[in-house]
Amino acid sequence: MDEEAVFLSLMCWMGTKRRWSVVDRRWFRSLIVLDGPLSIITIEAGWWMAVVGRQPWVFLKTSDTATSSGQVDLMLMLFSGLYVIPGIRTIVVLS
Repeated sequence: MDEEAVFLSLMCWMGTKRRWSVVDRRWFRSLIVLDGPLSIITIEAGWWMAVVGRQPWVFLKTSDTATSSGQVDLMLMLFSGLYVIPGIRTIVVLS
């Protein structure tokens, strides 16, 4: 969860408990609704800037960057396990 969502949720919860008038205003509720899509846009923009930002510095052919290591299959299995195990645990917890 991003910091903005935590901050807005905490502010809304505290504001409701302390009867702040700001939590009843339309602009605050709109900010809460927009926080989800804006968070995704921020994550994607950061990823895009990281990928596009390093591209001008790569002056190699694709064939020169491919690995010749014999451990690729092992690493594929380890990374797959790294994502499959938490995925199964999430499904079990949410079921």
